[in-house]
Amino acid sequence: MLIKNDVLSRLGIFEQELIIKSISSHNMLELPDEDDESVRLHQRLLRDADKLDIWWVVTDYYRERAAGKINPGLELNQPDTPGISPAVFERIMNGETVLFADLQNLNDFKLLQVGWVFDVNFAPTLRRLKERGYLDSIRSYLPGDGNVNELFDCVNNYIEQRLNTA
Repeated sequence: MLIKNDVLSRLGIFEQELIIKSISSHNMLELPDEDDESVRLHQRLLRDADKLDIWWVVTDYYRERAAGKINPGLELNQPDTPGISPAVFERIMNGETVLFADLQNLNDFKLLQVGWVFDVNFAPTLRRLKERGYLDSIRSYLPGDGNVNELFDCVNNYIEQRLNTA
């Protein structure tokens, strides 16, 4: 859209390429190899900002959903069935991001969003995540079973370790 609508035309070539490269890779599972440190930095900044934005959107949505306003498209049409899948549990416990292929239900989708913490690039992003209570909010819309508690212990420990070493 930026290219099609000539939004970046007032910028220099370097800035245009930096923006295009950063945006084009922001939602990939892993960032491609990039020799330009400036591009790499902006890719990582954009990924973190995108996660914070999505966490805000989904936590707001889960509140609305609890009040009866359901949007299946926002849930990727995942069934609202009980439990969590073993693959999702294993990935998070191993400190890995959850793959879309692992999803079996809405709880898994919520945990996919929780598992994004393992792909956060900067400590300030983790601080904002904690301050805004996004994970606590998502947690409140998941079952209160031992597996979910164990996952959140794992995630919260990871966050604390990252923040203590930042």
